[in-house]
Amino acid sequence: MTGSVKEARVKAWIEFADAHPDAMLYCFRGGARSRISQEWFQEAAGREILRLEGGYKAFRNYLIDQLEPEAIVPKPVLLGGMTGCGKTIVLRHIASAVDLEGLANHRGSSFR
Repeated sequence: MTGSVKEARVKAWIEFADAHPDAMLYCFRGGARSRISQEWFQEAAGREILRLEGGYKAFRNYLIDQLEPEAIVPKPVLLGGMTGCGKTIVLRHIASAVDLEGLANHRGSSFR
């Protein structure tokens, strides 16, 4: 792309980046077009714009992989303490908590 078409497109990118400072540049496939566009932007604007390496498809695949149930690694927390120190109160404020003592009807000796 050359000439007035390139100039108009780069000008529009700069205006968009000015209005949206957190904007990123990416292309749909592998990222070669966005790399060239990034160079044009830098030449015209005198500043950088972030580019999503690998393009939209790579980012989409990354998100799909990260959201797979196997990719989510739970981090168990063991809550302990003396009788009456408020463990159950703390558990009630944790959405994914399992109150084993409550499930055992407070027959805690079976969990010691």
